[in-house]
Parts: sequence; C-alpha cells; structure tokens
Amino acid sequence: MPTSFRRVRLGLIRRFFVVVGAVLACPAIAAGHADETASPTHPTTDLFLAGGALNICSGLATKHCAQSAHLAAGRTTSSYQIDAVGIALATDPLVWSKQPSERVEAVRVWLQMAARIEGKKTLDEGAVYDLFAKVCQRRTTSSACSPSPLWERLDDAERGAILSALEQPQLDSAGTRIREQVSLKHSRDLAGADILRAFVAAAAKRAGGVPKIGFVTASSFDSMDALDFYSEALRQAGAEPRWWPIDQAAAAVVFGDGDCAKLNSERARKLNIVGRERVYPDHAKTQAMWCQSADAAKFPDDLDGVFFAGGDQWRLQQALVDATGAPNAWMLGLRQAFSNGRIAVAGTSAGSAVQSALPMLGNGTSEHALRHLGKMRAPPSPGCTRSGSCGDVDEDSLTWWDAGGIGLAPFVVDTHFSERSREWRLLTLLAQSGARAGLGVDETSALHLQGQTDGSLRIQALGKSGGWLFSVVAQNCGQLRGQASYLAPQRDLQWRDGAVVWPSVAERQTSVGPERRLAADDGLLSAALRTAMQSLVPLDAGDLLFADERVSMRLARGANTAAFAGTRELRSVLGVEFELRWPQAGCQFRP
Repeated sequence: MPTSFRRVRLGLIRRFFVVVGAVLACPAIAAGHADETASPTHPTTDLFLAGGALNICSGLATKHCAQSAHLAAGRTTSSYQIDAVGIALATDPLVWSKQPSERVEAVRVWLQMAARIEGKKTLDEGAVYDLFAKVCQRRTTSSACSPSPLWERLDDAERGAILSALEQPQLDSAGTRIREQVSLKHSRDLAGADILRAFVAAAAKRAGGVPKIGFVTASSFDSMDALDFYSEALRQAGAEPRWWPIDQAAAAVVFGDGDCAKLNSERARKLNIVGRERVYPDHAKTQAMWCQSADAAKFPDDLDGVFFAGGDQWRLQQALVDATGAPNAWMLGLRQAFSNGRIAVAGTSAGSAVQSALPMLGNGTSEHALRHLGKMRAPPSPGCTRSGSCGDVDEDSLTWWDAGGIGLAPFVVDTHFSERSREWRLLTLLAQSGARAGLGVDETSALHLQGQTDGSLRIQALGKSGGWLFSVVAQNCGQLRGQASYLAPQRDLQWRDGAVVWPSVAERQTSVGPERRLAADDGLLSAALRTAMQSLVPLDAGDLLFADERVSMRLARGANTAAFAGTRELRSVLGVEFELRWPQAGCQFRP
C-alpha cells in the first residue's frame, strides 16, 4: 500500500459525510398517519434508525451504569456445565444436519474428553474456552483432535450450538427464573435511553396513552437472551412491552404444517440453538402459546409500535421471507401498518440495517471493499474463516442482498458507522449496486425519519453524535459522484420529491464560521475533516483528498455546502460534493 494512502486512515472520515440528495421516494415513507387536515394519501410516519451501542445500564452491562446505580440482584453472566444432558443436546443431529455424521461423533468425543478433565463443574464462558484449549493437549488420533482441535474447526453458529446446549438455567430458591435487571435513569450515557423514549413518545401519539410496543429479537443468535432487557427498558421508557416472538424457527412452523410441538426441533435445525426450554422455560412457553393462537400467522393488530433489536440483519430478514425470498405475512402486515401510520417503528444496529428498501448490507470491511469491491450475495457464516468454510467470499468481503430488507427506509442503511469506519464500504456498495442513497448512523445515536402529510420526509439526528447521508448524482464505469452531509443532534433536513430542500443562503451565512484555506497534500483528508468539524471551514473546490493505485477521491465545495454549529466538537456539514474513482474497476459497476 503506498505511503500516501496509509497516511489517510479510513477512520478519519468520521463525522463528515451524510448523504443529502436524490433518492426515489418510498411509498412506505410517503405514507403515514393522517390527521383531520392531512391528505389521506400521506399519513405521517415515524421510523427511528439507531446505530447500535445504546449503552443502557443493566445487570449484564454494569460498565454502562453510573456510579450511583444500585441494581437489585438479578441474572448474572451465563454459566455452563458439561454433563450428560448437555452432551446429549449438543449432539442433536438436527444441529449438524448440514455436516457429515462423523462431525456429530467428533463433538460427542470432544465433550466427553472435556468432561473427564473438569467433571461436572459449573464454568463461565471464559473457563469453558480455557477448558477446551486443554482437551487435545495429550496426543490423540481421535477425530476430535485431528488434524486440529475440533473447537478450532467450528464456525460461530456451531460453537454457539454447543454453548447453548451446556448453558445452565438461573433459578431462585422457588425454582423461578431470575431476570436481568435494567435501569435507564442510571445509565452513564443517557443518549441511548433518550432515543428509546423518543420512539415510545411517537408510538404514544398513536395510542393516545401508554403505547403497546412489540419488540423483535430475531436478529440475535439466541432470540430469548435479551427479552428481559428490552422488556424492562421499554417499560421504563413509558411503553407496555410485548415480545413479538417471530424468528426463523417460528416461521418454519407457523407457515409450515402449524405443529407447534416442533418449535424446539426447528430452533436446532434453523437457528443452531438448543435447550431454550430448559434455560428460559417461561419464554419458551410464551412462544409456544403464541404459536398455537389464531393470530400467529399475521401481524399483531393491537400494537402502536415495533422495535427491532440488534444482532445479524440476515438472520432477521430470513424470518420475514418465505423459501423463495418473497415477503411472508408478517412482513406484509408490518409494511401495511407502517405505511398507513398505525405504528411507529424503531431498530438498533441490525434492526436498523434491515429496514432498507434498497440493497441490504450483509457484511464486510471498508478496506476490503475499496480494494476488492463487493458481491451481491448472502453473507458468509460468521466464523467461517476459522472453520475454513467461507467459500469464495470471506468475512471481510463486502456483500449485499439486492432485494433489500423490510423496506421501510428508502436508503441503504449502515450502522456503527463512524466508530467502525464504514463510510467506504457504503460508498462502494452505492457505486456497485446502482442504489441512489445511503444512510450511516453512529453509535448511541439515531436518525429519525418522519414522513410528512405533504409526502416529504424530515430527517433529524438524535442522541450522542449523529448520522450521515450520501446522495448519488452519477455513477458509471468505476465512478461515483454525489453529495454528502453529516447531521449532528437536533439538526434536520427536509426531503421532498426525491431531493433535499437545502437551507437558505441567509441561514448558511449566519451559521458558517470564518474561512481558512487548507493545504492540499496527501494528508488533506485528515486536515479537512478535523478543521471542518472544529472550525466550520468550507472546503476549497477540487482539493485532492487521497489517491492510490485502486481508488481516488475528491471533496469540494458546492453551491449547497454549508456548516452549522452544534454541541461539543460536533458540527452539521451539509452538501459537500464528492467524487470517487476506481480506475481499474471499469464497467463492473452498474450504469
């Protein structure tokens, strides 16, 4: 990698771009909740896209608690035991149905060897990993240790299946499951709690009182693990929370033969997880009762809002489509309820990424995207690099799903944005996929997309930092041109008829600070970002920001470029023109 490119770290793009530009209007956003004076074709809608890391105080995340927090005794970190019950669950053939039968036997031998070392001791996750590191220290020809220790040949889902089998229930003296404790008001950083409260307030307007919020945890590896957390967090935010217990296993049963006795086996087959009825007996019973109800196969008709938790957006999306990839009744009902304004919707991390009506991001790093471009396909299995099962796409590769996700946001949506330097992977996806706009949301922050009665869309930043918006003007043969903006908290943009309504000249003149010229060199990207964010300095037209043998980029002032004061070091910077070129990509890009 040339020295000039190394000096421009991907993370230095932090807090600068946000698309503000042309995108096709989304019917789901254009439609919403009508009032007496509104056009019935444009009810108002509310969609909150959080970037992840809400940092809410809980008994399992005490690092997010203020020093004054005093939580009641509750659930602690998971514990595990390698006993006969756990070994039997871990070797359920349904978990390993895509593997040769020899793999099941290798897992059994592996766990039996581990049990001989530690007996029936109760272990935390770290101790389990330490134990597994000892299993093959003695020379053995067993398939569990040859050609390498079995644990090192498993992907994340396979490892998770074993851990779920060994997990022990946490019960009090009366045999009742111990719940996780949560405290919004004692969170060290209140921005995440404020985002939840803003979402609940939007749902409350529809309810006329305490709103009923259905929350979905299907993105998680274990959809029951975070139920206590979200139920209590939403309750403290002012809602009446209800778990909407959909996931891939439930979809297979509800839209299959309807035999709810198969929920456990479908969890093993579809989700690689077992033993939930042992660890969370109350949650398993709740899901089974819901499955048996007449309403299981449709979207709930008594909700005022729906919240989607984080995890893996592909895992969630797969719960909402049928075997052909077409939306199932849950997704169709959700879309309808949102488009007519009956419910407010929010998501965090994967729960935000899945809202895209344009291509849905799968995975990948920015550096890999810039240098190797991406592929339109399902993402590889997490941990496939370790297990050697990635195939032609590894875990660093940019992937996307062209059909999109749930489809409530007329953008490609990315999360953990500035913190994980994801600007470049989103721009690469826009260039390759033909999508015209993308949103990137920072952690402990959210973008509130509010559909107006005139069909326009108001986009406002909430929380600790903010979000980015990229709008594509032109794309062809390895070139991407557009406009970018960053919205700091409380700043908003108006989107009407597929274009941004830019702030007036008078507003820009009163908000922009004194100008300074920037030296043009290979490190200009860093200088431009730091200076623009700290001093509100407009950019000089045509300044070269960076270039290497595979990609080059320019940022420039445009007619709509403006900067606005914000809080702390944060500033809103709007309408910066950008141009990216991949000289060697040629016409691999869509026109």
